[in-house]
Amino acid sequence: MSIIETLLKEHPIRKTRKQKEAFRSWFIGEAERMGYTAKEETAKGYASTNLVVGDPDSARVTYTAHYDTPPVMPLPNFITPKSIPFYIVYQLVVTVAVLGAGVLVGVLAGLVTGNADVGFPVGFVAMYVFLFLMMFGPANKHCANDNTSGVASVMEIMARLPEEQRAKVAFILFDNEEKGMMGSAGYAAQHKQFKKNGLLINLDCVGDGENILFFTKKATRALPEYALLVESMQAQTGRNLLMENTEGSVYPSDQSQFSHGIAVCACHKGKTLGYYVDKIHTAKDTVCDQINLDFLADGLTAFAAALPGAAMPRSEADMEKEAAEEKKSRWLGALAGLAAAIVGMALLMVYIRNKGDMPLAFLILGSLLFGFGIVSFFGKALSKK
Repeated sequence: MSIIETLLKEHPIRKTRKQKEAFRSWFIGEAERMGYTAKEETAKGYASTNLVVGDPDSARVTYTAHYDTPPVMPLPNFITPKSIPFYIVYQLVVTVAVLGAGVLVGVLAGLVTGNADVGFPVGFVAMYVFLFLMMFGPANKHCANDNTSGVASVMEIMARLPEEQRAKVAFILFDNEEKGMMGSAGYAAQHKQFKKNGLLINLDCVGDGENILFFTKKATRALPEYALLVESMQAQTGRNLLMENTEGSVYPSDQSQFSHGIAVCACHKGKTLGYYVDKIHTAKDTVCDQINLDFLADGLTAFAAALPGAAMPRSEADMEKEAAEEKKSRWLGALAGLAAAIVGMALLMVYIRNKGDMPLAFLILGSLLFGFGIVSFFGKALSKK
C-alpha cells in the first residue's frame, strides 16, 4: 500500500485533538522506521503542535506541509493563483453570502417576533456563527488534496532521500493552517533565525491537477540554490512545471510566514480563469494523483542531493537582534488591529444608533473591520516570543 493510500485509510481526517494525536503518533513511528528522529514541538501561544524532523536551523532546505484538515463548506475554497482579481472577487462573493445569510436570519427573526428591532442583533449573531462554522465547523471527511497530498509528498521525499543526504534536509508538518496558519506562525515566532534565513518549500494541495506551480519571492530567486531547484525540477517528466514569481500571484499558505518560503501547488487550467485549485473544503476533495507525488518527490530529492553540505547556525547576537525586530513588528501589528477594531465599532454604533437608517455599507464595513481588528489585535498582542 502506498503512503497516500495508507494516509487516506488510516488518518483521512486530522481535525480534532484526538485525531491529531493519533496521526502524530503514527507519523513519528513511520519516521523512525525510515531512520529519522521526529519530535513534537508546541507552538507556544498559538495552540498548535508541529512535527519536526531534522534541524531546520542547519539544514540547506526544509520541506513542509500542514497536516490539519479543514471543516466542510457549502462553497469550495476556490483559488486562482495567477488571477488575483478573480480571487478577490470570489472571496468577496463568499463574504457577501455570509453577510446575506445573517441578514436573512435577522429579517426572519423580525418577522417571527413581529419586532423589527430584534432582527439586527439576531442577524449580527447569526453572521458570526456562520463565520465561526466556516473555520471551526464539522470536519470535511474528504481531504485527499487539502492537505493529505502535501503530507504524503513530504513522506515520499523522506522515504527516497539517501541517508548520506539527510543532514542537509529537514521536514516540518505544521498544525492549524486551516485556522489561520497558526502552527507556522508559532514556529516562525520561536525560530527567528529560520524565519529570516531558512529556505522552505511548502507543499499544499499538490495532488489534483496536471500543472505543478512553484511560487518564489524575488529575494529567494537571487539565491544560488534557486538555480539548482529549477534544474532539478525541469529534469522531471510527466507533469507541466511552472516556476512562477510570488509578485503578481496569490497562494495563501504557510510559506508566507518565512522570508524564503516557496509555495507549491497543483492546478487545473481553464480557458478563462487560467490556473485554479477547486473542490477543497468540500466533499468532492477526493483526488490525489500518485504521478504528482512522484514528480515532486523525485525532483525535490534530486534538489537536496545537488545542494552543498549543511549550513552553520547563526550567532546568538543575530538571533537576539531578530527577536527585538520581531517584538517591535508584533506590537505595531497589534496597534494596527486595535485601530481597525475601534473604527469598525464606531461604524457599527453609528448604524445602530440611527436605527438602521444609515447605508448598509456601515454595517458591512464596520463588521469586517471590527472582526479583523479584534483577531489581529489578540493574535499579535497575546503571542509569545
